[in-house]
Amino acid sequence: IGLGPLNREEITLMIMKSLGLRRKEVKDDVLEGISIQSGGLPHFVNEILEHVKRQMSIDPDFEISDISYESFGDLVLQRLDNFDLTTRNMLNIGGVIGLSFTLDEVVAVQMRNSDSTEVAVKKHAEDALKIAVDEGILECKEVAADNESDSKATKRYTFYH
Repeated sequence: IGLGPLNREEITLMIMKSLGLRRKEVKDDVLEGISIQSGGLPHFVNEILEHVKRQMSIDPDFEISDISYESFGDLVLQRLDNFDLTTRNMLNIGGVIGLSFTLDEVVAVQMRNSDSTEVAVKKHAEDALKIAVDEGILECKEVAADNESDSKATKRYTFYH
């Protein structure tokens, strides 16, 4: 099986499906821009289109032709920069812990510098991490507690990228 980059026709189909456009609504400059920026890599094309959909939902005047990313990492960094400070801090803590981390681990780190109750810190952390889950930066799963004497479940977050 040959798995080369997507061609212009395949990218056009992705644009149409993702953005709900008809073929004649896909502008040549947009197609060219996405083709060049993504290098035809399906995952990068998809991430660009997801970013466009998010931007269009926030700003109805957003122009798809305004997008420009030098790399996939550039796109991810731009998405991270759009988060509020609390969410970025929670992602930083999670990133230091590793590719995957639990809510309880983030709360334990936060409690070291907090005068708030553990319940309040946990709620604050959970709300901030939910933003990253909703944006597709993290995946979240309920897991059993690590400690057998603790019957409570916790959430495990894994970086998507």
